[in-house]
Amino acid sequence: MQKTIYKVLWHQKTIDDFRNLSLDIAIKIKQKVEKYLSLSPETLGKKLISKEIMLYRYRYGDYRIIYKIEHNPSTITVLRIGHRKNIYD
Repeated sequence: MQKTIYKVLWHQKTIDDFRNLSLDIAIKIKQKVEKYLSLSPETLGKKLISKEIMLYRYRYGDYRIIYKIEHNPSTITVLRIGHRKNIYD
């Protein structure tokens, strides 16, 4: 059985979020999402309950990556990236 690799899409807000991170952290987060999270986004992330859509969060150290999953086509849309203290504000 072949495993589905999800295509990663970056919401415009994540570009602003990356600008607020140090360059080394931003690069590590981008690599982690594209090479690791894209292989199994449902099992590696934790579900968040939202009124509008089902969101997931992935933890990378003190940072959180908020994303949604689409199965047709197989995509992950990264919505926000930020420090755990203020990502849920």
